[in-house]
Amino acid sequence: MKEKAADGPGPRAVKVEKARPRVLRETITTAGTAAAVKRSHLNFQVPGVVSEVLVDMGERVGSGQPLARLDDTGYKLRLDQAQASFDAASASLSKLKTGFRPEEIAQAQAGVEAAQAALEKFTGGFRSEEIKAAEAGLAAAQAGYEQAERDFERMKKLFEEKKAVAAATFEQARTRHEVARAQRDQARERLSSLRSGYEQADVESMRARFKQAAEQLALLKKGFREEDVSAAEAQVALARATLKIAQKALRDTVLRAPYDGIVVRTYVHPGDAGGSGIPGQVAVEFMDISSLEIVVPVPDIHAADVSEKSSAVVNLDGGPKGLKAGIKAISCAIDPASRAFSVKLQLPNPGLKLKAGMFARVSIIYSEITALAVRSSAVMGDGNGEYVMVYDDGFAVRVPVETGISSDGYTQITKNLAEGRPVIHDGNFGLPDGARVELSGDGQK
Repeated sequence: MKEKAADGPGPRAVKVEKARPRVLRETITTAGTAAAVKRSHLNFQVPGVVSEVLVDMGERVGSGQPLARLDDTGYKLRLDQAQASFDAASASLSKLKTGFRPEEIAQAQAGVEAAQAALEKFTGGFRSEEIKAAEAGLAAAQAGYEQAERDFERMKKLFEEKKAVAAATFEQARTRHEVARAQRDQARERLSSLRSGYEQADVESMRARFKQAAEQLALLKKGFREEDVSAAEAQVALARATLKIAQKALRDTVLRAPYDGIVVRTYVHPGDAGGSGIPGQVAVEFMDISSLEIVVPVPDIHAADVSEKSSAVVNLDGGPKGLKAGIKAISCAIDPASRAFSVKLQLPNPGLKLKAGMFARVSIIYSEITALAVRSSAVMGDGNGEYVMVYDDGFAVRVPVETGISSDGYTQITKNLAEGRPVIHDGNFGLPDGARVELSGDGQK
């Protein structure tokens, strides 16, 4: 303890604070811009004319909520057409798989039997009684013809020479003569056909007819070929795909929110041409600000310091200060021009009070320890090293120290200072060792 001098200047007023353990953090100061975690420029996936715009700037919407609509009249008609094509293809496939109805098979069976009977008749020839009947028919037809010829000759002579009969009577006789001759010729041809049998070409034609009927019956009994069924299944698959395309096109006439978020701006109005037919067009700008992302540069000297376990404190210009943010991602490459790497922070935004685009001043905390510390203003240095001035019963005592990290106005003391010692942090500049001092303000802390 120093003894008070009898003469000299009065004691200097100082402020002190006891050395004690504190939480100290090593930080990196940087800056960036807050951005939405998701931001989308939305447009219709199909072309058309805008019929409704259902939202406005700043409106909060849920995932799947309609934002705008196109006129869907044409898309509904195409869907009806695709549905009809699919139903028809499905019905055809069902018929192929289930086969033919019993009445269709019975009808084909009857056709085979009729063709078989005709073929047997063609190949077996005619019965003798049929030939005898044809001979009798020819004889009768010949007699009728001869009588009609005599009558005609007599009427002709009377008409032409003596004018003894009317013209009408003569024409009737002519007609009876011609009819009788035709009947005779027909009877003669039938008898000749019965005597000679059918022509070979007729027989072959009847055989072909029977074969065709038999093959048709076999096909009906067996059902359709496997390749026919496969082709029908392919038609159903094609019709189903066309139907799905038409269904999706109709759904796409409604522009929906892809996630929960806020409408930034709408760019279309009812009556505007919209959709995929206009390259680069945006119908609605949309974003999710439930949390914000801040990408900041960090000098390469801290490449080994920052990890995803690090945290950050964010101060927003024009917004709140001291917000806590987490490390979301760290770039694996250093920009050779700036000698910095990028760190992405995630900043919660409850109540959506923070806005995308705000400028952010960031302190990344990459190390945190609890250690003995004093106010940074208490640490001084000269050619002999660093030291602090300790208050000792009205006198200032110089104590050499070694320091560690500094954080939030405090500096770690690693050597030569005991916990609880009152250290002068105000009024210590230029204060000599052993100088008389007195406490001011609140005294010791």
